[in-house]
Amino acid sequence: MSALGAKVRRGDLQDLEGLMEAAADSDGVIHVAHRQDLLPFGGMDAVSAAELPIMLAYGEALAGTGKPLVAAGSIGSSGQLGRPATREDILAAWAEFRPLAGQGLPTAPEQPVEWAPQNDRPQPRLDRNRANGMASTVGRLRPCGLLDWKFVVLSHNTIRGAAGATILNAELLASMGKLEPVAEAVA
Repeated sequence: MSALGAKVRRGDLQDLEGLMEAAADSDGVIHVAHRQDLLPFGGMDAVSAAELPIMLAYGEALAGTGKPLVAAGSIGSSGQLGRPATREDILAAWAEFRPLAGQGLPTAPEQPVEWAPQNDRPQPRLDRNRANGMASTVGRLRPCGLLDWKFVVLSHNTIRGAAGATILNAELLASMGKLEPVAEAVA
């Protein structure tokens, strides 16, 4: 990115004013960080909850500027149950993960993580469009000598990734009253 003229500005994700200042001073924001320190204490729910004020801060700083905001990245997960996780623990966690359930968001999948029990799944050709491309498919769950368990995750990079996640974020922000209506074009 540096070779293309991008400048990295590091900051503290808990310093919302600093993030807003950095965003306002930029030509656009590519957000690739997450509060992974929250995983052992609150899991993905805590990480997601911490992400919303960050996105709102960027949105406030960039509103009306025409500057882009791109949220990207990946996240690793670990946690402590006080005992080794079992296959049943993992399958239950995937089945119970429904952070947007009941919010009436049109593009939010009912089940955002879908388990495929077949030995040869997930496969892009067969699984990329689950829940209209908005669900991630996990499969091939098996023991691992290094990290206890390993598995394969497949998601549609365009639909669930860039485009769909942007629409879903906008739906969520609108449902919270955080977006202002845009005047409709007059024909």
